[in-house]
Amino acid sequence: MLVYYTIGLLFVCACVFYNNYKEPLEGSPTEYTQGQAGEIQQLRDTIQKITLTDALVIALQSDNDQMTDQINQLQTNVSSKPGYQ
Repeated sequence: MLVYYTIGLLFVCACVFYNNYKEPLEGSPTEYTQGQAGEIQQLRDTIQKITLTDALVIALQSDNDQMTDQINQLQTNVSSKPGYQ
């Protein structure tokens, strides 16, 4: 009997705790779900923008490396000319 009483008391405490500390839903569950879907879409958009930014940075680094190579080649060509000081 004491075991059943203890289990019942724990169940009641758990229910009270859950009802007091759960995150309240503002609006209907459908509105909540749509809000969550909107936040997920915003995160996806942000990730896509970051990915595009990373791709642009990589492309610019590649262009920069090519320009640096061309400048170095020109400097080598100029310095190898006779009479270059």
